[in-house]
Amino acid sequence: MISMGGVVSEYNNMKEKFFSFIKKNWILLLIIFGSVLLKVIKITEPFSISWDIAFQGYIAQNHYLHGLANNHFSNVIGYNDLGNIYHLKHPPLIQILIYFSYLIFGISEFSVRIVPIVFSTLSLILLYLIIQEVWHNKKLSNLTVFFFAIIPMSSWFGRVANFQAFVLAFCLLTIYTFLKFKKYRSWTFILFILAICAGCLSDWSYYFVIPGLLLFSILTKQKIKLA
Repeated sequence: MISMGGVVSEYNNMKEKFFSFIKKNWILLLIIFGSVLLKVIKITEPFSISWDIAFQGYIAQNHYLHGLANNHFSNVIGYNDLGNIYHLKHPPLIQILIYFSYLIFGISEFSVRIVPIVFSTLSLILLYLIIQEVWHNKKLSNLTVFFFAIIPMSSWFGRVANFQAFVLAFCLLTIYTFLKFKKYRSWTFILFILAICAGCLSDWSYYFVIPGLLLFSILTKQKIKLA
C-alpha cells in the first residue's frame, strides 16, 4: 500500500526534475515555442496559395469518407464505375497521417496543417539531439536549431502539408537512431528499422539516406553489428 508521504515525496521528486529540465533547456524550449508560434499563425485560413498544399488533405479526406481498407491504404484521388482512381506517384504515409488527424479533429485546414507542424517541430528536437550526440556542445546545438527554425524552408514549409516536413523528420530520426544504435544496439535497432520503414513510406527523396549512412560507415570504417 502506497502511503501519502510516499506520494508527496514522489511528486516533489518529479517537480524537482521538471524544473531542473526547464532550467537546463530553457533556450531550446524557447526556440521550439517561437518556431511553433510562427507556424500556427493563420493555421485555419483556407488553402489558396498552391493546389499541392491542399492535395494531400484531399487524399486524406477520401480515406476519411470511404475508409482506408476500401482505398487499399493507397492514395486515391477519385472514384468511377471501374473502382478507385489511384495516385501512385508518391508513397501513402503522409496522407494516412493526415487521415488520423481528421479522425481526431475533424476535416479542416487546421487538421491538415497541424500534422506537418508536429513533424517539423520533431525535426528541431532531433537536430538538437544529433548535434549533442556527435559534438556534445549545447551552445552549438542551440545555435544550429535557432538558425534552422528561422529559415523560410523551416518556418514556412514546416506548416505545409507536403512531403518536406515529413521526409526531413524521418531522415533525422534515422540518423539519430543510427548513431544511438552503434552504442546501445538491441532496442535502438528496432527504432532504427521503424524509422527506415516510415521514411520509405513518406517519399522517394528519403531513399538517399540509407546509401548515405552506408557510405558514412565505409568511409569512417565503422562496422554495423546487429548484436
